[in-house]
Amino acid sequence: NNAGAFSGDLLLMAPADRFAKVLAANLLGAHVVTREAVKLMRAAGSGRVVSISSIAARLAVAGNGLYGTAKNALEHLMRDFAVEFRGSGVTFNSVEVSFVEDTSMVDALRPEARAKYEERLLVSRAVSLEEVAGAVEYLASTSAGSITGQVISLGSPF
Repeated sequence: NNAGAFSGDLLLMAPADRFAKVLAANLLGAHVVTREAVKLMRAAGSGRVVSISSIAARLAVAGNGLYGTAKNALEHLMRDFAVEFRGSGVTFNSVEVSFVEDTSMVDALRPEARAKYEERLLVSRAVSLEEVAGAVEYLASTSAGSITGQVISLGSPF
């Protein structure tokens, strides 16, 4: 469950239609896909939903308010699904990612915003695609059947 749209607009300058697009890509899309997938998973008696979030959900930095708000709401959405489908055999979790180098979203960050994020991370290097895939793979496995409504943070902001 991974979709994203980034906007580096300052909140005061952000047009409402840009915020709507960011919310649609990061939140509405996840809701629709999850809602439809859960129908099949619940009927099967098990399933895993893993959403890709961002450290922007927890770290407020000027110019990332639209994106951070959307990712924060995504994490909350997964917790709400976990509550609503408690005991169904379906789990809902998020992987919160810091920086994955050579991606258009990271490249679009203003240098001062990236610097502010990096100074607040416990892991001061880029996260690899293999690390992201490993976290998703674990949460999607039967070994993670008792984990739901949680966020695993790769990059670990403090």
